Amino acid sequence: MNRIFLCSLLVLLAGFTACNRQPEPETSPTKGHVTAIVAESHAALMQKEAEEFQREYPAVKVTLLSATTREAIVHLLNDSVRIVIIDRPLNAEEQAVVKREEIHITENKVAEDALVVVVHEKNPLEQMTLATLADIVRGKISDWNRVPESPWSGPIEFVFTGRNSGAYELLVQQFLKLPEDAAPTFIAPTQNEVLDYVMNHPRALGVVSAASYYCMTRPQGVHQDTTSVLRALALERQDSTATSKFVKLHQANIYRGFYPLHYGVYIYTTSSPNRDAGPEVGFGTFVASNPGQKIIMDVGLVPAKVPIRLVQTNED
Repeated sequence: MNRIFLCSLLVLLAGFTACNRQPEPETSPTKGHVTAIVAESHAALMQKEAEEFQREYPAVKVTLLSATTREAIVHLLNDSVRIVIIDRPLNAEEQAVVKREEIHITENKVAEDALVVVVHEKNPLEQMTLATLADIVRGKISDWNRVPESPWSGPIEFVFTGRNSGAYELLVQQFLKLPEDAAPTFIAPTQNEVLDYVMNHPRALGVVSAASYYCMTRPQGVHQDTTSVLRALALERQDSTATSKFVKLHQANIYRGFYPLHYGVYIYTTSSPNRDAGPEVGFGTFVASNPGQKIIMDVGLVPAKVPIRLVQTNED
């Protein structure tokens, strides 16, 4: 009887323990599958981040989908995805939707990037004022012999991404503040295709992110530009005394705000009181952590979350 009683008691205790054991969540910040939509200008960078995140946390799978910035935001606001990585903050129209629909969104700035004005290496031009750039973008200047800084001639082939790209909104609306739309000679679907076009058309001029430019010009693990086909122009900046100076594209100049076309890269995530934090939170946190910020720094951008130590160079 004692043996039967003891066995019954053990069975009851095991059943009680099993009933009261909390089930392991299917997803967590370091477990599960997440789909992130990334502005195509930063797809290559975020692929590096995703690979390292998955290496550190093998129970996580990150699927990255590339889209225009506008498309990424539409998916986020429609709750199609829980995380997007884009090259501009939400604009007034998008913020109004967030407020009206009571969408819970977290914004996290993770990097500082810049727009780059790119020409072919056969083009002798080295620098350009923003006023000249504005006239090219709007179609007012269409020949190189009308560019004050250029000793060249021939038609300017201005190649740019479309209206839904973050680069378009940044350049046309934020930096140049043009009253009309851009008038590119050729509209490219992606920034990589902008660079490809310039590489194959010596009289072309394109505008892309530094992230895209460095991805094309710097092979894996190489910190200096190695291409002889593309050149980034120095751009005009006015200091506090209204003195103009041409500033080269350089990580330190982006960090110090000297390079005029610099901007933030943002991660937006959505949340709900009815669901636990998933791997979208984990991935966003990783990109903002020291290992994630080091990846950003290594590709030539400026990390937003870790201290920066500047080394004095001769770069302007």
